[in-house]
Amino acid sequence: MSTDRIIRYAYYGIIAILAIVGLSMILRGTDEKPNVDLSLWQGIVYAIIAAGATLVFAVIGLVTHFKGNVKAIISVVALGLIYLIGKSMASSEVPQKLADEGITSGVLTASHAGVIVSVVLIGIAIAITLASGVRSLMN
Repeated sequence: MSTDRIIRYAYYGIIAILAIVGLSMILRGTDEKPNVDLSLWQGIVYAIIAAGATLVFAVIGLVTHFKGNVKAIISVVALGLIYLIGKSMASSEVPQKLADEGITSGVLTASHAGVIVSVVLIGIAIAITLASGVRSLMN
């Protein structure tokens, strides 16, 4: 199948998805909440397609060029380990004020893990910047 045909079918698929969303918005009628604008849905559909294509092409790239991507795979595994360590360090107790807002222990644990990952990655970035500066001074 040629690239032109693939692009054409992808285009027809996007148009079909947007048509279905538009028709469902029209057929739903007027509710208490106003209908969401079709352009917002168009942006959402395009974002989902872009994210899906990115994942598909990333997996294809990893499979076809495995030797060249070993460093990337190690980096993703290290990021996952940092996240798991951060999640295991998080407290599962939810303060009453947050519980009243509907925050669960799972949300609190995941956000704590995200903060830990951010702090570790910022620390690594600072360390790499300092090491790079020191190395350039020595040369």
